[in-house]
Amino acid sequence: MSLKKEVHIRPPTYDEKEEFYRVYNTGLPGVDKTTPKQFTKWWNRSSENGEMERLWRVAVADNSIVGIVINLVNAELNWGFIWELAVIPEFRNQRIGTQLILESEKLLQNHHPEIDELAIGVKTDNIKAIKLYENLGYGIRFLELHLRGKRWVSDLIHKLKVEPAAEDRIEELIELSPDAYWGTKDIETWKEIIKSEHLLFINDENHLVGFVRLYVQEEELHYTEVPFNIKPGYGSQVIEACMEFIKTDTIDFWVQDNHQDVLELLYRRDFKRVESEFLLRKSVLKS
Repeated sequence: MSLKKEVHIRPPTYDEKEEFYRVYNTGLPGVDKTTPKQFTKWWNRSSENGEMERLWRVAVADNSIVGIVINLVNAELNWGFIWELAVIPEFRNQRIGTQLILESEKLLQNHHPEIDELAIGVKTDNIKAIKLYENLGYGIRFLELHLRGKRWVSDLIHKLKVEPAAEDRIEELIELSPDAYWGTKDIETWKEIIKSEHLLFINDENHLVGFVRLYVQEEELHYTEVPFNIKPGYGSQVIEACMEFIKTDTIDFWVQDNHQDVLELLYRRDFKRVESEFLLRKSVLKS
């Protein structure tokens, strides 16, 4: 264990990208895996739009980065997210994570005084982090499950009509948005999100009941990731209906625990948990 050293917290500088990325990766599997190319795009975009100066921070000891935090704001939900947090192993258990969280809370509230909630996602097996966040006033609100399994040929006879996504359905898409990590009620944002290759699922009364995006991931494991927005009561029908459009043998779902019908269907199909994540939140006290 290293001797406790004086730590300063400040915004990263543009030329610290490589060092920042190295420290970021020491947080795995607690932080989301991202390739150098993906991270470079994120870094450059955040630098150009000012987000890095406002909401990214590094913890520095002896002129070296020993911890990082990245914060985001979801304007639709009025949430401030402590999105990614990492401290290198030899500097853990020295309250650096706590300092970064407290600094993040100040930044989020100063730059975005409209936010109502502060939120942190944490893997369910990271007991130390969960206890840390709970000691800082956060509480678990819901569970998100990452499930993986094999494509199947549906034997369900459904009456759903499947159409390419189109802007004339945006008003209904807004109503499907889940109160999860991301959701939007903004029409212009939906116009950016939807693409013709995304799928709409419509019942026999011509009401939109599901929206599914199929993302083929070209990694070591060739699989399709299936984000969805579904009207309650139509989960199993929509998922069964989208099977005919999936081409890879392996499928990944992230499913919030309020979608019990989808979870029940996937478990029946022998899908297994890859990982799972709690979302913790605490309310912002307005002065």
